[in-house]
Amino acid sequence: MNRNLNGMYLNELEEVIVAVGEKKFRAKQLFHHFHVEQGRDIDQIQVLPKALREKLNDYPVSEATIAHMLQSKDGSKKYLLALDDGNIIETVFMSYEDRNTLCVSSQVGCLMGCKFCASTKATFVRDLQAAEILNQVYEVEKDTGARIDNIVLMGIGEPLDNMEEVLRFIRLVTDPKGKNLSMRSITLSTSGLVPNIYRLADEGLSINL
Repeated sequence: MNRNLNGMYLNELEEVIVAVGEKKFRAKQLFHHFHVEQGRDIDQIQVLPKALREKLNDYPVSEATIAHMLQSKDGSKKYLLALDDGNIIETVFMSYEDRNTLCVSSQVGCLMGCKFCASTKATFVRDLQAAEILNQVYEVEKDTGARIDNIVLMGIGEPLDNMEEVLRFIRLVTDPKGKNLSMRSITLSTSGLVPNIYRLADEGLSINL
């Protein structure tokens, strides 16, 4: 997989920075840009030397744009986000008195075939990368001006069918140097992929299942 820069762990960004001949500390500035400032345009990171920005432009950064938004009477907002390849995913923002919750998608389509679920009506296309799941959070925060403090992996797709990228997403969104969301504020909903439920337990993440 050609990993997007905004889906890399800090230590992976450090490897990239060193590989292009720069000092390792620049990786923290890059990580901060992606996960605190919620930026994606490398050229906007003015603290980085121009020469480094030009080198980094050779690496992919996952994009997402809001294609459409529907608001219900209760105030919840359903967003359709367009991905780099033209696929569309759905994420839903729900604001309560004590928290702002976002329901995120983990795949384009779904293979599970649950008859009660609308996600399975669309043909399965592919898994989402961690950066594409993160972009749902960051785009909605920028659009609403509200901090997402509760995340539910219950949108389109089966999260445990995209195990590696979902685990990466969880670790990135809870990184203290980034968004720093509490793991206890993340809930993962599954149709019941038992081997991966056991594996999730072995990961030792304090999320809700």
